[in-house]
Amino acid sequence: MESVFHVDSYWRVPLNFIYLEPEPESNCVTTIENRDYRAMDSMAKRTGGMTFYFPYNQRDQFGQFLYQHMYTTVYRSQLLLSNDLPVCANQNVYNPVSVDIAVEQMVIVATGRNLSLVLTTPEGGLTQYDTAYDDGTNYIWVKNGPYTGNWLITMWTSEQTLGCNYKVFQKSYHAPCGFSSRSSKIFYPKSINTWTNPPLSGKNEKSD
Repeated sequence: MESVFHVDSYWRVPLNFIYLEPEPESNCVTTIENRDYRAMDSMAKRTGGMTFYFPYNQRDQFGQFLYQHMYTTVYRSQLLLSNDLPVCANQNVYNPVSVDIAVEQMVIVATGRNLSLVLTTPEGGLTQYDTAYDDGTNYIWVKNGPYTGNWLITMWTSEQTLGCNYKVFQKSYHAPCGFSSRSSKIFYPKSINTWTNPPLSGKNEKSD
């Protein structure tokens, strides 16, 4: 795992893991408390990513989840809030997220047992949102058109002693952008050997 972390330090990207429960006939019993799952989850947290667990009877849904996750978080999105809780009930009652005028979508990605999202407007009222994915363990919620102000995020769960993770992203828009857009960073690594994955020498140069 440390080798994976060091390689990722060159690319500066979050690592996300999808953990599929083996079939019952394999006699390999796994849960989110297993050592191998915890190792993946620890690596994901260190790089700003998440680990998504799919029980055997829901393994056929991970393709749908992967599509929704990529669609809502990969293109023109910025991380606003990250919370990794060993015990979900120990979170703050309200977790503030500041929204500026450029935001056209707010996306909340979460993992945990039987979670529900409470989203509060800057005026203190509850608001509706869309559910892009929900299988009882992995969740993607989308709020379209959040206006300027400090929004409040609260995650409720019926499993008070279990952990939960969630991240809040802002989306500029899904439409393609031209070269004039300055919402992204580009890093240029270089390597003396073209067949190696990580750069062996050089520096990162940022271009707007």
